[in-house]
Amino acid sequence: MLSLRLPETIETRLTTLARTTGRTKSFYAKEAILKHIDELEERYLPDQSPTSPMDKGEHDRWFKKQVEQGLIEADKSDAKWFSEAEVAEQLDQHIHAASK
Repeated sequence: MLSLRLPETIETRLTTLARTTGRTKSFYAKEAILKHIDELEERYLPDQSPTSPMDKGEHDRWFKKQVEQGLIEADKSDAKWFSEAEVAEQLDQHIHAASK
């Protein structure tokens, strides 16, 4: 069980969303928490690793976040770009070093 106070504007928006869609406010609160719990844990518990392997949903959220962060980095004016050949060469070097 969870009880929380929301700013009036958010409460109004949540109520409108619930009424319009025929779902409950609890449904949307749960959806928001499930969507953002990983980010909150990363921010407030950075030194703690997950106690169980990622399920598919967790992996998908992690992967999406990594792609989004990569796109943000790629859009920066000082982003460094590599050719396909440069990437392949770096991968070969890492694989070779790891196999020793």
